[in-house]
Amino acid sequence: MRDLLIFSMAFMLGCAGSDDQPLVPADPTLDSATTLDAELAGSNDAVDAAAMPPDAGESNHTSEVVDSLGPPDSGVGDAAVQPNDAGEMLDKPDAVGAADSSDAGGIQDTDGSQPEPQTLVMEELAQGFCSADGDIETEHAGYIGAGYVNTENTIGATIEWSVNAASALAVSVTWRFASESQRPATLWVNNVAVTPPLVFDDTGAWDSWVTLSTGVELVAGENQLRLRSDGPDGLPNIDRMEVFGVGISAGECIGPPIGPGPCGCESPAGEWGTVDQTIVVASGEVFDGGCQIYRANPDTLGEGDQSEFQSPVFRLESGATLKNVLLGAPAADGIHLYGDVTLENVHWLDVGEDAMTVKEEGTVNLDCGSATLAEDKIFQINAASTVYISNFTAFDAATFMRQNGDTTFELKAFIDQCDISDVETVFKTDGPTSHVTMTNTRYHNISDVLFQFDGEESNGNSAFSTMINCEEY
Repeated sequence: MRDLLIFSMAFMLGCAGSDDQPLVPADPTLDSATTLDAELAGSNDAVDAAAMPPDAGESNHTSEVVDSLGPPDSGVGDAAVQPNDAGEMLDKPDAVGAADSSDAGGIQDTDGSQPEPQTLVMEELAQGFCSADGDIETEHAGYIGAGYVNTENTIGATIEWSVNAASALAVSVTWRFASESQRPATLWVNNVAVTPPLVFDDTGAWDSWVTLSTGVELVAGENQLRLRSDGPDGLPNIDRMEVFGVGISAGECIGPPIGPGPCGCESPAGEWGTVDQTIVVASGEVFDGGCQIYRANPDTLGEGDQSEFQSPVFRLESGATLKNVLLGAPAADGIHLYGDVTLENVHWLDVGEDAMTVKEEGTVNLDCGSATLAEDKIFQINAASTVYISNFTAFDAATFMRQNGDTTFELKAFIDQCDISDVETVFKTDGPTSHVTMTNTRYHNISDVLFQFDGEESNGNSAFSTMINCEEY
């Protein structure tokens, strides 16, 4: 898995549909200089759009608003298309949930009529493209413009755009993408999740590009659109995003948000009861705790103090998923992990011996949660692993994450969009090759040092630590 990179665009000039949404083959001849034509039919639904081809290889890498009427003297009529240089007819597919021109938010042209909808084309390395948890690549053919975004293979991998709207209105958003597996995702608009969540289907090959669309509501002014992966494989390769509506333009990027976003199970749904024996979640299983509180039987699992060799409340085998669980006191030794596992919306109301312990090598994805009242560590790492912690709030603990003392295995830790306060140390290791990357995270009242390595300390970037877009408060 590649190292995490956050792209924040420095030249700012001043996440799609439900399971039943169709996949539409995308037009590989269009680029960011392409003019798109569209007229609205009497039903106000979007109709086929005309496309005028650019010069071969041309790409201006700009976010472009294209009028819904044809270019001057184009002779474009209703649902007309124009041939490209090869004589092929280019046709832009209808957008699912396209904005209704009758809901133009009160915008009027100088003659009193409502303006026609426009298509805003947003590519990487252009105004309005703000950041991506991944790389801009050119390996697979068929992309448009400068390349495409290949995100990290992890839950929570995000691409962010900014769109300005002249008034509040409904728009349609379309992504051009490719993938060799199904990729679930959620689009967040101004920190509110759009429902239902999205499913980017398998397109058959990395160079087979299709589109997926959904309808969203924008507010007047700047709007933050964040496409966020809901699965461990990250997002599909994203080539471009288009927004179809009235009075829209590329917005100003303000940088990725710092600190956690909305998280599930922040309020418990009652008591599940006492756990007498460790609950084992087998490979391939998903255990949904329904946001109830689980408490260990102190006689069989442990009292949740700092006594060694207590048993966990949950044990996750490789390939297991645990979600929507709250652990209350006593929590014994929390949760033990064996291999590649996923955790979502897990909260420790009172950490026991440790909140979570990695027992065997693997990749751990923990997205959304919280932990407090840890006398020692929150996360204990006892095996070579890659650990992703995102959207997490931690306070009142000794250490946020600790590699088992005097061990030399490699630990790669990624801490993103977290809020960590009232701890002695965020990350501690004796491993000579271990590394921590902390991004988009707030921290407060760190009594000792952010990062401790064997004989070295760091409060920022070093050979063993990387910090991007973090702030102390």
